[in-house]
Amino acid sequence: MEKKIIAKKTARESGIELLRMLAAIGVMLLHYNDGKAFTLVQNGSAQQYTLYLLESIAICAVDLFILISGFFLSGTQKRSNIKPLELIFQVSVFHVLIYLVNGLLLHKGFSLQGLLIELVPNNYFAILYIALYFISPYINAVLKRLDQKQWKTLLIIAIGLFSVWNTAVDLGKELIGQEILGLSTVSRTGSHQGFTIVNFCTAYVIGAWLRYGSVPKWMQKKSTVAIAWAGTVLVILLWSIANQKLTSIGLRSAWVYHNPFVLLSAALLVQFFRALHFKSAFINRLAAASFTSFLIHSQFLGYAGIDKAVAGSPITIIAHAVAVSVVIYLIAWIVHEVYTFLTAWIFKRLGKLKPFGQWSVDI
Repeated sequence: MEKKIIAKKTARESGIELLRMLAAIGVMLLHYNDGKAFTLVQNGSAQQYTLYLLESIAICAVDLFILISGFFLSGTQKRSNIKPLELIFQVSVFHVLIYLVNGLLLHKGFSLQGLLIELVPNNYFAILYIALYFISPYINAVLKRLDQKQWKTLLIIAIGLFSVWNTAVDLGKELIGQEILGLSTVSRTGSHQGFTIVNFCTAYVIGAWLRYGSVPKWMQKKSTVAIAWAGTVLVILLWSIANQKLTSIGLRSAWVYHNPFVLLSAALLVQFFRALHFKSAFINRLAAASFTSFLIHSQFLGYAGIDKAVAGSPITIIAHAVAVSVVIYLIAWIVHEVYTFLTAWIFKRLGKLKPFGQWSVDI
């Protein structure tokens, strides 16, 4: 019998922690584009294609977070109820703080009802991630019992059913110019651009495979992986340009999280950065602010001078977008440090209570 996947605890690797920070910056680049930049450039201009390039590079950011989680969480069966509570609490706290700043300091409108609504932790990523966090030990239990041949079969089935098929359905919608209901393997109304627990689970399995599976030899060389990643980005870029002619129903199949090339781009980045093999407490600490940056970055993008930057050269646009994202991340890191300092004691005490303690699934 072939060797089975053996789960064991994985130490934090600073190469992947660095990638976690880059993924957070990638999310900011996506919102830099979608929030304003795309609406300010002319069709067919060099500026537009520059933004398309940035989007094609950054579109894998959300998948990256999940692949990284799969890489690490597949190595342990221990879970803690306090961690999901921390996420929910942080979402609500930052919702309220942002609402107070906008309403009271920036005079954008304030009401008690609005304040109460902001207490609701309606953040799709946090909610889906928590769901994945709770079911991941059972996913691990299944993966641990597979040999390498079965593992490859699972990957082919998962990617085929939930990535390739749904992307083909998206392309069909674009080609005929209308919705096609009932063909998606995710829901009756479609795959929802990958904003689903199905895509999260698929990405998780890919991340676990990168850590414990039989990775092809070509993916074990950094130079080959880098070339393959560049080729993947090129495919996504050309696909997105072709989408200009196929978006009569407002869908861009190139830039969806379940696109197989987007998932491949994320997988190649994880494989490249895991091979860097270095340890840095500073990088690990910086990376801890990735979720905080996800929560607050949109509040700063409106003051970043995007309208002036996108009127410049392609180099100016790239430099501005990257610089703005890095600066916002550093601000988010400071905010995260302050928030952690003020709240860590709460969760430390709660974590000692039985309902919020650790639990595990034996395999």
